Amino acid sequence: MPAAALTPEADYRPLCLRCLRAGSVCLCSTIEPFGTFFDVVLLQHPKERKNSIGTARFTHLSLRNSRLVAGAEFDGHPEVEALLADPTKYAVVLFPGESAVNVSESRDAFLASIPGDSSGPKRLVIFVIDGTWSQARGMLRKSARLAALPRISFTLDRPSQYKVRKQPREFCLSTVEAVARLVKLLDPAAPSDRLLATFARMVDAQLECAIRGKEKQKHARTEAEVSA
Repeated sequence: MPAAALTPEADYRPLCLRCLRAGSVCLCSTIEPFGTFFDVVLLQHPKERKNSIGTARFTHLSLRNSRLVAGAEFDGHPEVEALLADPTKYAVVLFPGESAVNVSESRDAFLASIPGDSSGPKRLVIFVIDGTWSQARGMLRKSARLAALPRISFTLDRPSQYKVRKQPREFCLSTVEAVARLVKLLDPAAPSDRLLATFARMVDAQLECAIRGKEKQKHARTEAEVSA
């Protein structure tokens, strides 16, 4: 599938069906997929699926061992239920709370606590909710099996760089930033910086688009005033 180079000068092209972004800001040429020792399941709220500046899609494309599942509630969802029922997997959800294990402080203890057998520990599966805080809380509230999973969290190492979308709280991160932080903490050998590099390119391209849009509007107003 053709992918446009991510440059401010790129001409408009039809929607890229891989990263689901306009051709002028297609991210495909900047994505370098990599794997981790654990699986990531991105649970995307339907409204986020329609968000042109969302980050879950290219996060999924960047992680070989990831899934992107859309929905607002997941009890009875065949793909999610299959993962939860798999005896070879150990599932947790990334969500803060009093019971959440902070992997910034207790990484080794958390990994050592994963059950297994003589062949080794079960495969770790981390569910990450992609949505606003209110959407994420609602998704957990409507998904009893997810809400009952062990929770993990982490300590932020820097504020969000999501300059094209206002965060409701200073401790909030975009989905890609949260996943990158998680990968860096749990699997430091994995190139988590690739996620942040693609994210930075997306943000820069969107800012450039906004600037060009304002310049076009200003030019149009000037021409209208001259011809009046």
